[in-house]
Amino acid sequence: MSVTARPHVNIVGSGPNGLTAAAILARAGWQVRIFERNDTVGGAAASADVFGDGSIVDLGAAAHPFGVASPIFRHLGLEDYGLEWLHSEYPMAHPFDDRPAAILHRDVRKTARSLGTDQIAWRLIHRGIVNSIDDYLEQILRPLLRFPGHPVKMAQFGMLSSPPSTWFVRTAFRDEPARALFTGSAAHANTPLGHPFTSTFGVLFSALGMTRGWPVVKGGTGSLVNALVKVITEHGGEIHTGHEVTDLDELPAARATMLDVTPSQALVMRGKQLRDLPEA
Repeated sequence: MSVTARPHVNIVGSGPNGLTAAAILARAGWQVRIFERNDTVGGAAASADVFGDGSIVDLGAAAHPFGVASPIFRHLGLEDYGLEWLHSEYPMAHPFDDRPAAILHRDVRKTARSLGTDQIAWRLIHRGIVNSIDDYLEQILRPLLRFPGHPVKMAQFGMLSSPPSTWFVRTAFRDEPARALFTGSAAHANTPLGHPFTSTFGVLFSALGMTRGWPVVKGGTGSLVNALVKVITEHGGEIHTGHEVTDLDELPAARATMLDVTPSQALVMRGKQLRDLPEA
């Protein structure tokens, strides 16, 4: 009886995307090899005792609305590998000097009622997404180059999410509390809020807070990385830290090579697999 060899894959970089891909492939039977130039894996998804008093501080991401809602993380069963989400009573709040703080509740109606003159607008904007959050996540967290499974819902989402958030809050809301809450979510776009599509983050992050919450990881974000590492190593994956890759041809033979690096980092790498890319 012949035994088919496991296909090999090299993954350069060990940020959360690279580790998640490695965990999925390892579970699917691939022989995974990760190469990370730093001495630890996880990239910015790391935690440390920076003050030396035992307090754990996240060095990059802290709250994880997409993490707790991630279909991939549920599929991997990371809770079985030590991951534990911790929720606060309120996912988000925005303080003011001259009035009570604006609070995002784990309920769209309760949040809306706290926003006074903007309660109807807040509810109308978010209600459809909150009521069908799993359908939206299924479409948003999948490859974009395919026809959406819920075209009407995605068209409605597109109408809400395409404007710049600066224009959106001026047009949709009349008072500062609702504008502040929406802008606090939209700021996660990490791009100027006057740019198109920044409302995507305002709508989606607020909806996630009102459904899945904005939890932190018990023990810090590094515990999420540790759970992914446990999945990878349990299924035979190899992790090589302190190994900077500058030439892909020097990697071991593999059926596939994946890069969890920035475009600028990829363009300075050498190797036959990158020779057809345009020069920077």
